[in-house]
Parts: sequence; structure tokens; C-alpha cells
Amino acid sequence: MKEALFKVKSSLSDYVNQAELGNVVEITRHGKVAAVLIGMKDYGELLNTGDNGFSLRYEKWLETEKNSMTENLLLGDEFENLRSKQCSPEERYGVW
Repeated sequence: MKEALFKVKSSLSDYVNQAELGNVVEITRHGKVAAVLIGMKDYGELLNTGDNGFSLRYEKWLETEKNSMTENLLLGDEFENLRSKQCSPEERYGVW
């Protein structure tokens, strides 16, 4: 629902009740939305999916990837066979 600021100010508790019920109240000033009133449940969900939520999920993913890379290093070097077939720079170019 969209309401003008002067109307919301006169009966704020009614709009807080609406927000608690899950309704989003867009508060307008001079015809443009200036603020949004939402309930705590919706606010909590926004925190988990907004920028902060993304950062937390990214950090969790990064930690998972670090663990995965560590496991791969512990299991062995998948490029070892390639490296062992390569010659050293001295062998390739001769001694300077």
C-alpha cells in the first residue's frame, strides 16, 4: 500500500500493525516514495538476502572453495605428471 507521509504520521500505529501483518507500506512525500515501512519478519528476510546476505553467502562459498582446494592439494598434484616431463631451464636453454 502507498500512503502519504502526513496520513501515516496521524495514525502510525495502524500502519505498524499493517507492516506486522506482512503488508509493505510505501510512504510518499510530494507524491514520490520516500520510505518503506515493513515488519520485522520481512526485515529479517531482507538482511539474509540483501547485500549483507550476499556477503555472508559469498564468504561461506569462499571458505568451501578454500577447503576444496586444500583437499585437492592434499590428494596430490594433478600437474605432477606434466611437470616431470618438462625439462629445467638449464636443460632447455643451456648454461649461461
